[in-house]
Amino acid sequence: MRRLAYSLILLLSLQATGNPLAAEHFIQPFVKRDVYQSYCTQIGIDSDQREIANLFYEDYVQQLVDLQEISRARAVEAGAERLEEAYKGRGFMKSDEIRSTRIAVQESYAENWPVVDRLFDDLISDTASLSIDPTSDAVVEAGGELTRFVVLESVRMGEQDRTYAGDGLDVVVLIEQLGIETDPSLDDVRRQYTDRMNEIVVRNARLDRASIIKERVAKITKDDEVALELMRKRVERWKTLNAMNQWAIDSVAYVLDARGDVEAVSRWRRLARETRFPWLHRSDQVELIAGWIVRNGGPEQQEKARAILDDYEPTREVLRVEFETLLLSARNDRNVMLGASVLEKDPESAELRAAHLRLTGELRLLESRTVERLETLLTPGQRAAARRSILD
Repeated sequence: MRRLAYSLILLLSLQATGNPLAAEHFIQPFVKRDVYQSYCTQIGIDSDQREIANLFYEDYVQQLVDLQEISRARAVEAGAERLEEAYKGRGFMKSDEIRSTRIAVQESYAENWPVVDRLFDDLISDTASLSIDPTSDAVVEAGGELTRFVVLESVRMGEQDRTYAGDGLDVVVLIEQLGIETDPSLDDVRRQYTDRMNEIVVRNARLDRASIIKERVAKITKDDEVALELMRKRVERWKTLNAMNQWAIDSVAYVLDARGDVEAVSRWRRLARETRFPWLHRSDQVELIAGWIVRNGGPEQQEKARAILDDYEPTREVLRVEFETLLLSARNDRNVMLGASVLEKDPESAELRAAHLRLTGELRLLESRTVERLETLLTPGQRAAARRSILD
């Protein structure tokens, strides 16, 4: 009965998120069902073969779920439950024992990766075998695109972290978001981008995955030198990926500009910036409260809210551009990832950290003062309703 209940929980998780696996076990990359179905369509799996392909996918998911149970058992064997009991005050462990046990638990998750990679490769090759010509260039390229998409999608799960700087950016996805994927003038850009980017992603993926565990271990052992070196190596790998993304972004902009579509170029550049730094460009309290006033306030309140927003946005834009420039130059020129806690141990980055802190403070101060201006337009009841809408 317990096993049945657990399976039901996993099924509901898969339906809700597309992924039944707990993040703590590092069972990644994971191919979501909709992504897999798109891959099947791309390589020409017909309706007669779809049932077999679906069985391949179900088997893939089940084996990963089974692996998660094995991973959980390995973590318990390494001391995960004893740690939990100690943290809750129901058990006792010495500090050095806690440290060594935490490391053992983290390192136990790395044992999942050979199986994860084998199952991923098997899913691609088994599904490709259902196509008319499994060795054709089109099928091989589709497998590379699937790998790139799945890996970068996994990275984008952390895109709201303030250290994120387009680490999971995929220009092909941006092209589709702008609705220009069928434009034949972009075919050459897409081909060059996917050929090179697929190689970069495959090369970086396993190193980046392993780096996460190593960084956690370095944090546990308080080994700042190792942590800083791991960060710098991640930045070096990011540079290759970012250079390819920037080339593609500039190339698409050039094609759009050559057509004389100035508006499309502007939308494209804006989309690229927002996707590279989604945490910096997400809607803030000013936009949310101003939006509430425009929807629910009186005509005079609406007019004043729009005027305040028109005054706010250009100033915020200047600060955002300066912030983006700082974050990118810190990585490209100094090999550091601003926002990473380990940088506090690096005296050479003090000037960069000070600039980062200043811009963070200026943006927050601008936002809070503008919120105050907007709230002066509202009655106490309206103010409470507007604040509730932000929380919803």
